[in-house]
Amino acid sequence: MVDHFPPTLPLIFLCGLGSCVAPTVSIPELTAGEAVVLQTLPKGTRVELLATTFSGADTPPREFVAGLWQAAMGQAETLDIAAGVESCPSPTRIALHFDSGSRTFTTTLQRDGQAPLGLAAVEHTATGPSLDRLAYKTRVALGDTAQRPPVPSTDAFSTDPQCVVATQLGLAAQARGELTEAIRLFERARSADPRSPTLLLHLAAAMANQPTQGSSALAQRTATAALTQESRLTPNCAHRLARLLLLLEKDDEELLKLGRRFRVERPHDPHGAYTEALALNHTGHQAEALPMLRSLRLRWPRHASVTYELCLALLAEGEAVEALDVLEDAAPRLSPQVVVWPRILALFHSGKHDELGRYLDQLRR
Repeated sequence: MVDHFPPTLPLIFLCGLGSCVAPTVSIPELTAGEAVVLQTLPKGTRVELLATTFSGADTPPREFVAGLWQAAMGQAETLDIAAGVESCPSPTRIALHFDSGSRTFTTTLQRDGQAPLGLAAVEHTATGPSLDRLAYKTRVALGDTAQRPPVPSTDAFSTDPQCVVATQLGLAAQARGELTEAIRLFERARSADPRSPTLLLHLAAAMANQPTQGSSALAQRTATAALTQESRLTPNCAHRLARLLLLLEKDDEELLKLGRRFRVERPHDPHGAYTEALALNHTGHQAEALPMLRSLRLRWPRHASVTYELCLALLAEGEAVEALDVLEDAAPRLSPQVVVWPRILALFHSGKHDELGRYLDQLRR
């Protein structure tokens, strides 16, 4: 867990990183009437991005499409976009399809109890610009009107398919608890595009969770390098980089401010709530953090760090039995070192002393 690292970065560098500076790029020019509202979803609606489907043989790389599509749709301002390793089941879903015959991307809205609704279509030219145009039209069709111009997906991620594909595979490995493999894949991605802010964010976070000496300093340098790519930063990416650096600094006061500011600026992005919950959990306010962490665990079922933080909050509030249950759920995806003390405490306070004895014997071997 990235919550106990030595101070390295002056905090003045983090000022104003609750959201990123609006980029100078603009959305692709659209003709009058090309983007229209078809069905306005209530603010905060969780929208699950389904796995892209393809027809025909001549198609762009699947993971490349997935990564850019998530980067483009993830900039929605009134919707909570659930995608990739941060996905979860939702009654509101968007299906993306590519037809190689017509060279066309299309999106369809799927809602429980309702007929599918076609949202938008664009001709495939270059993959990134086509997906940016489609994401914009799709978001407008659902009533998500942007207050700031979006960052092009290839800026936010990369124009290089090798970078995007390796990063996507690394995230999947990390979600399975394979941290060493994830870092290997992230390093492969960096060799393809060393300045990709999305890739550098995930690489820095993985480095910070390594138990090896010097890993936190490497994480700090990597995150700082990502922040220099200012015009390529989405609000979400900028916030997560700032959060990581404050965790490395162990500055929970600034972390709390960062989380609360981001929740005001982007109230439907769950990362603001996670940042606030981390700060509360680290400063002895577990009773406040607990409901937020319970909610986040449902929102991010594959996010082991959320489950770990929930375990700590439950232990602090005397809920040892539930703490043990949630810890065992996350343990296979966590570093063994960070699991030891929470498991000892949970076993002891839940009265499972025989099991605790066996666990201590196992640790001694």
